[in-house]
Amino acid sequence: MCIICVSEKGKHMSDDIFKECFRCNRDGFGVAWQANGEVHAIKGIMEVDKALEIYKTIPETTHICHFRIASIGGVCPELTHPFLVTEDSPSFENYRGSEAVLFHNGHFSDWKEVLMHCLFKTGKYPEGKLSDSRAMALGAAIAGFDLLNLIGGKIAVLTTTSVYIWDKSAWTENDEILHSNTTFRLPGNGTCTTGRYNHGLGIYDYEGYTSPYGGYRGRSTQKEEAEKPAVTVKQDGEWVSLTMEEYEKYRDKKNEEEAKETESGLKVSKQIQKLLLKKHNLEKRLEAERLEPKNKRIISYNIEQIKEELEEIKQAHSTIPVLLPGCSSIYRMSVGGYIGYWIRHRVD
Repeated sequence: MCIICVSEKGKHMSDDIFKECFRCNRDGFGVAWQANGEVHAIKGIMEVDKALEIYKTIPETTHICHFRIASIGGVCPELTHPFLVTEDSPSFENYRGSEAVLFHNGHFSDWKEVLMHCLFKTGKYPEGKLSDSRAMALGAAIAGFDLLNLIGGKIAVLTTTSVYIWDKSAWTENDEILHSNTTFRLPGNGTCTTGRYNHGLGIYDYEGYTSPYGGYRGRSTQKEEAEKPAVTVKQDGEWVSLTMEEYEKYRDKKNEEEAKETESGLKVSKQIQKLLLKKHNLEKRLEAERLEPKNKRIISYNIEQIKEELEEIKQAHSTIPVLLPGCSSIYRMSVGGYIGYWIRHRVD
């Protein structure tokens, strides 16, 4: 879930609210501010006392804070926010310069698609750990902020002169500071939230956050283990609450199904590679050799057969898992996009 806190007028949060933000979103802190015509940023702070100490040193100028709950990429200083809006968006601990920085609250499910477009554009795979939010920063550097308009959700970008906030009507203002959700509120009962909020990855419930990526991440110690809230998952188009034991069985089954689907999909991608290479070699023969009309017709017929096979694969599969050269992760691509990629980059 995370929380972003935007202070356009430079006012600081109280110690209590700061600590509550961290307590409910404790997987790392980062902050950025404007000073002397530059953007300054510090990130990767994993302890609340250190985070608060740093926060108090920031001048009373426009600034943005981010408190993270890890999902994609896990818990690590490198994936705390903000991210530099540049074509490589490198990791940093302290930054000072002219580049914009991006903060994100939520989950962006199509981040790998954006990452692949960045890969095609720059021709290089970004170094370091990846997350949906870092992919957004990479994409915004290449496509501009219009990409963020298409993605939507709760996003904030700080430049040397401005603050840009997406989905601003869904934010909450408290004491001249905008908060991307209400986990900053002190409930007085040892819990981070009241009620339930579902954002697609998991739920905020009475004891905190439950994540399908990393199991229960509750913040309260007031209730017994057996009373921890269920995980909410989507099954057959409906949201269903499961106990942790039920969720573990559900997750194992889903992982097994996804592994089989991936294995099957990779076979399709290899089939596409073989067909494209065969087609390419036949086309080279057709151009380079002096062939009798009969042989030309045979080769042309074989090329058309391959085209029909590729079209059948397109009709049967909207997307497939692929393993791109030089990448360690498996991505999903449209069949047409994958064919185009191999024609442009891989067929020699």
